[in-house]
Amino acid sequence: MVYAIVLAAGASSRYGASPPKQRVLLPDVLAALRQSESLGGILVVTGAHELETDADAVFCPEWERGPGASLRCGLAALPEDADAAVVVRAPRIPALAVPVRSPAATGRCPIPARFRPAFVHAARDTGFQLSMLVAVAQVESRFRADARSGADARGLLQVLPSTAASLRVSADTPAGNVLAGALYLKLLLERYSRTDLALAAYNAGPTAVDRAGGAPWGETLTYVANVEQRWTRLAGCR
Repeated sequence: MVYAIVLAAGASSRYGASPPKQRVLLPDVLAALRQSESLGGILVVTGAHELETDADAVFCPEWERGPGASLRCGLAALPEDADAAVVVRAPRIPALAVPVRSPAATGRCPIPARFRPAFVHAARDTGFQLSMLVAVAQVESRFRADARSGADARGLLQVLPSTAASLRVSADTPAGNVLAGALYLKLLLERYSRTDLALAAYNAGPTAVDRAGGAPWGETLTYVANVEQRWTRLAGCR
């Protein structure tokens, strides 16, 4: 029997520690694994943070030593009927959302129907969870395609025309705007390797984040907290 060992210990240092991103990423990772007919079971290895999951889990006291230590804990905890194991580690970029049961009754992300294709395609093209892009849109524009800031950021994800142009996408159509915002956020995440810093830079600009070594203003801290709160609540929506 083949088991999947999910290394969910220590990922916060890669994503930012508030809230622990294992709680955001784990539902989608487990849902994707459960679609596989070749797996006989799943074992989640935890570390610094307790996780609520219906999967079998084991705490690794040596998680701070890195993925190798977590893997050893997982292998030692496999049941006797395990013939082989595959290892799953949280990706650097939040994974594309997969159909799982959402806290909402319908399990669908709360996206206006006319904008749904734009968000689905942007999530697919960038590898972001759909729930993350929806959370950003809720905070940025409340899904107003005609929203415009004093700095001329516009549309659903409040993208500057110059930013969209640098990505060779139009900021003035819903599809182009959402894709431009997702592509820009992906670049920021690759630059900072932490979602909290990437979101801070999306809000305040990379220069301000670099100078401050983090969120430069209280307004940006509030922005990041609001996005992360919504993202956590929407985790697994489709």
